[in-house]
Amino acid sequence: MVKARKLSPLPVFDEASVRTFLEERGIKQLHARQLWKVIIKNRPKTLQEADGLAKLEMGKQLPTGMVAELAEHFVLTTSRVVEKHVSGDGTVKLLVELQDGQRVEAVIIRHEGRNTLCVSSQIGCQMGCSFCATGTMGIKGNLLGGEILEQLYHASGVASIRNIVFMGMGEPLQNYDAVMDAVRGMTDVKRFRLSHHQVTISTVGIVHAIKRMTADFPQLNLALSLHAPSQALRQQIVPSAKAFPIEKLLAVCLEHTRVSKKPLFVEYVLLKGVNDRPEHARELGQLLVGASVIVNLIPYNPTDVAMDFETPEDDDVDTFYTVLAHDYKLLTTVRVHHGREIGGACGQLALTQPGKGESAGPKGAPAVNDIEDLMDGGGRRGAKKGERPWGKNRGGGGAAGRKVARAALGGGQAAA
Repeated sequence: MVKARKLSPLPVFDEASVRTFLEERGIKQLHARQLWKVIIKNRPKTLQEADGLAKLEMGKQLPTGMVAELAEHFVLTTSRVVEKHVSGDGTVKLLVELQDGQRVEAVIIRHEGRNTLCVSSQIGCQMGCSFCATGTMGIKGNLLGGEILEQLYHASGVASIRNIVFMGMGEPLQNYDAVMDAVRGMTDVKRFRLSHHQVTISTVGIVHAIKRMTADFPQLNLALSLHAPSQALRQQIVPSAKAFPIEKLLAVCLEHTRVSKKPLFVEYVLLKGVNDRPEHARELGQLLVGASVIVNLIPYNPTDVAMDFETPEDDDVDTFYTVLAHDYKLLTTVRVHHGREIGGACGQLALTQPGKGESAGPKGAPAVNDIEDLMDGGGRRGAKKGERPWGKNRGGGGAAGRKVARAALGGGQAAA
């Protein structure tokens, strides 16, 4: 059980806390939504200023004394951005300091005409994935729904956000109630006004929570951090997998796709010599063939973890891709990393200082697509045999690569 964190004052974006506050005073919930709308639109400096703006915009006041009393227990934001790092490809990593001094990270992944925000749901992570820097931190606490929404509020001051991926620090489904409260805020027409289809929840696979999400929010995109084609190998890479047999896990994930009518997004970090061999690709193909899935291959990002993992060779990535895309006819993409040199790429979020000199992705990478675009059918089933799905002058670059791979995505289980 993750130890509960108590904040004082509370974040005004925290729906659960505000709901309780209003119910205790007999005030209708709609007034909170009116206040949130004013705050998000105008970005006032205080709740009192928001109260005055609400009167101007609505032509009438919020209930007398509501905001004044609210301000005794709540503040506009309980967190602040203490560092901002920008990579060569435009990716922005925000280091967010929480009220209790803990820190999390959020990453803005820029695309042509739109931006994706990768948000954190916990401080650290309990899942212990052996390749992931966040997993080395252990778990320090859950975020409130309001703290998750504050990441979006901070990011919205930097760039206009279209898509959300819960692929930052933490396992979202281990903090289910707060994450879904945040999703309600993101998709509320009075608040951040995003579509449910623009929100993706990424999980290592907590079966009962996936079932609950399917019942509560069938419209959300689901991404599974699989990383291995068999239970035995997966337990080596993802220790928490011991609790959830791979066949049972896939069954509940595919039930979500049946209900949502959107494919399951399967994330697979390629670790040199560990899970990147042709036999692993064939085993993965046999596991997923015929299912409604999009497989995203993620060449390993160097991180400060105890295990001495290495990035796979391009030829091995090509072979893995070819087996899945051509032999098993699975829609397969290869991740182009965003923000690697600032520690904002997949697996790298662990509150480290940015490194130097690494490129943001393969040379000549194709045009960027978001996860949501792929979920809507924005990819194709594969290149001609022998073509690479990325890379200028390497068989699949330029227009050909763009047509076949749609490979540059935002996110990862800890931001791509």
